[in-house]
Amino acid sequence: MFKLGEYDGDEASWIVQQLKKAGIKAEIRPSFVPIREEYEALEGRASQLRGLVEDFDQYERYLEALREALQQGLSGEEFRNAYLGRIIPSWPEMKTALSDLAKDEGDEDTNLDETRREELQDAFIEATYSLEFAQAVMDMNGIHMGDPGQSMDDPILLIRADLSRFETPPEQARHLHSFCMQKVFDIFVDEFSTTVSDTMAPEFMERYPDEYLSLRLLGMLLMDLMDREAPLRMDMEEFESLCQLEIKNGQDVISIDASGMAAEIARILEKNDIIKLKGDKIKWR
Repeated sequence: MFKLGEYDGDEASWIVQQLKKAGIKAEIRPSFVPIREEYEALEGRASQLRGLVEDFDQYERYLEALREALQQGLSGEEFRNAYLGRIIPSWPEMKTALSDLAKDEGDEDTNLDETRREELQDAFIEATYSLEFAQAVMDMNGIHMGDPGQSMDDPILLIRADLSRFETPPEQARHLHSFCMQKVFDIFVDEFSTTVSDTMAPEFMERYPDEYLSLRLLGMLLMDLMDREAPLRMDMEEFESLCQLEIKNGQDVISIDASGMAAEIARILEKNDIIKLKGDKIKWR
């Protein structure tokens, strides 16, 4: 089987659907991969970080908005709207505009100038970042939505920072390493069926040009081997040289080198009655 790539669930389902429509045999296999992240940060009470964090005023704004939202005893969507409304004064209108933009994504007729689009993108980025900050503050300090009696006088914070700007790193400096296990969906394709990849839908070619090219090149290599005139005999070393193909299209030249998997390709062709294998010898049927 030929591994096409790793995708999320919905994406993988759509891709396999398109492959099967074209007559390409494919299957999805779930797996887990570790996502590693390393970063530097400062950790401590707000009062300790005030003189260490650049642009700390921004975080004080977030903290003040968080205090107000918590004091109202709100939770869920009401909490998020109150919090973001304090940070982004035009949040109610921005929220509606962002929702409309998401619905119209990819619509060339959307009446939205570049300046307005950038404003909405900036609002989305700040909303996302400030919500992540608020959640981190609540998690680190054992604070929960809906309970207005909790103290936010001098909370513990963890803020990303470039520690190289300090001659001597402060005691609040942290080097963080995180590992997140993420579920992905691998798509595997039956190699021989890639010979019909030229029938893939245009939408697939546009959305996944690299995957389409991989399928086409493998299919073209197999077609080239299938088209050899029988009777043809050779050993595996000679066959390896046939597993290299050069395709010229005007000034473009594409080279395919599958000589390292010649034995696997031979087995694929034998399975589909194109050749006959006997030890190190190959014969076209």
